[in-house]
Amino acid sequence: MPMLSARLLGSLDVNAAAADGESPTAQKARELLCYLLLHHGRPIRRELLLSYLWTDADPGRCRKSLRQALWQLQTALGEHISAAVLEVASQTVMIRDTAELWLDVADFQSTADNLRGIPGHQLGPVEAALADQAVRLYHGDLLGDFVFDWCLIEREWFKSTFLTILDKLMSYCETNHYYDCGVEYGELILRHDRAREYTHRRLMRLHHLRGDRTSALRQYIRCSEALSEELELRPEAATLRLREQIHRDDLPDAEHGLPRPIRPQSGALAVST
Repeated sequence: MPMLSARLLGSLDVNAAAADGESPTAQKARELLCYLLLHHGRPIRRELLLSYLWTDADPGRCRKSLRQALWQLQTALGEHISAAVLEVASQTVMIRDTAELWLDVADFQSTADNLRGIPGHQLGPVEAALADQAVRLYHGDLLGDFVFDWCLIEREWFKSTFLTILDKLMSYCETNHYYDCGVEYGELILRHDRAREYTHRRLMRLHHLRGDRTSALRQYIRCSEALSEELELRPEAATLRLREQIHRDDLPDAEHGLPRPIRPQSGALAVST
């Protein structure tokens, strides 16, 4: 078991292995811990922490608040964990890169890096399993319970990457005729971005490929309503063409030149969903 484990995707959840260790309760100490965890392994200058985490115009008061937050954080983690995980120097503070630490954001980013540049239709079962595990790590927006301006760019990156991985899994499912699983991934995308027209189109296609033309046409209606309500837009020409092709039961062959099965199949993905 790692000395410290933390989930930052969704609600903050920090667990310390030692009996006297726990997550800090003071607001600034929690914010400080979040910043250090998100930038673990990098020494952070105290001036940078002050500029991001404190807005008081009095520099002396800000430095005192930082010292207090550090003390609260060290006290909450406990002496043993604090000494092993935190490195507090006169000019910098950091989470040691040698610490026994598990971070959901680190695992998520590692998987995203490994999948970068691989189109979804080229994923193998191993890559698809890793992608599915990354999707399961995403319990919500980065530090979604907090309003921290300093993490807005990172928050958007994690969400965008999450949706990109789901796109890859949808493509993998269509390529391998796991249509039901592909629909599940698509619905998950829409729970985070209701008006994502590209995903609506892929869902229309997947429904039709699995032999459910009614659901495919209903998906078009959902798409049209979402675009109108969220963006005040009408469906693109590509979406209208796809609807007409489904009406005529004249869907082109599957993407990337792969043969369309004579009878649409469904099946369980090689990984649990």
